[in-house]
Amino acid sequence: MALSRKKSGVYLRFRLLVVAIIVVCGIPFITQYRQPESEVTLETFSKRAIPKEALTIVTAYFDIGSFKKGPDMTFSPDTYLNWVKTFKYLNNSLVVYTDSATFRDNFIQLRKGMELKTKIVLVNRTHFWTFRIEDKIKKIFSMKGYPKHYPNTVLSEYSCAQHTKYAVVADAIRNKYFNSQYYAWLDIGYYRDLMDSERYFTLYALDDIDESKLSVNLVYPKVSLRTDYKTIVYNNIVWVGGGMFIGTADVIKAFEKQYKQAVMFLLEKQLISTDQQVIMSMYSQQGRRDLNVTVPLQLHSRTKDDVKLKNANPWFYLGYKSLIFT
Repeated sequence: MALSRKKSGVYLRFRLLVVAIIVVCGIPFITQYRQPESEVTLETFSKRAIPKEALTIVTAYFDIGSFKKGPDMTFSPDTYLNWVKTFKYLNNSLVVYTDSATFRDNFIQLRKGMELKTKIVLVNRTHFWTFRIEDKIKKIFSMKGYPKHYPNTVLSEYSCAQHTKYAVVADAIRNKYFNSQYYAWLDIGYYRDLMDSERYFTLYALDDIDESKLSVNLVYPKVSLRTDYKTIVYNNIVWVGGGMFIGTADVIKAFEKQYKQAVMFLLEKQLISTDQQVIMSMYSQQGRRDLNVTVPLQLHSRTKDDVKLKNANPWFYLGYKSLIFT
């Protein structure tokens, strides 16, 4: 059916308007701010069909200022802003949680060119249960005779941030930011030894990954799991590292639920430190009896056949074993 010249002009203007709306709404970088109790305000929003990929990385930074780390080091926000440069070269899809606008803006600059593979969530930290228990942690840390392992058993905000690793990965999964077979937590400073490198890299789940288990990095294999909760916390004992873990969506969601139960259990006993002490407590003989943990761990550590490691530090074994330069 032929259109009149007038109707044709209206139709053309309508099509141009639709195209303009699509272009404006198609801005690829996604940032959002979340209020407590799941109230969400989108600064920029884009829906798109995302193909399924192998591994999505989740990380987070919560600004707790400068703090003492161990006996003679100090970490500051600048420390993390320096370490974060390595994420410029990460090829994987990435979800970043932060309560710092400065950190968010820095990440936006770093991930230019990878906007479709980057999700930045500016969030009020109390959105997560892990920060809503800060007063309880602070009270325990102030108890007479409680050990002083800096910052693990001294700075309550640091303890909260460490517990939040599991909450943010589970949150990223529930929100379906990316369609992925596996998900991994990655500490901001995990690849600090690559800061001078400008080589792009991709992280993969290892070929021998067991999908029924949570893959973690075994740091001290000779630690006794017969150790009781109090000794684990008071002596700052580490069994597996918390810098990276990998799992399927179902495994991580189940683990986060059981991890939360373990944290609440230890708080009742007036014992708390970081995630590393919580995990050892969960899988200790005492913890298996008290907590009924059902998510098994797949422990990764160097073997005698690992002769060409990119980094020999046992704390970073899993991450460098999963890394391929591209």
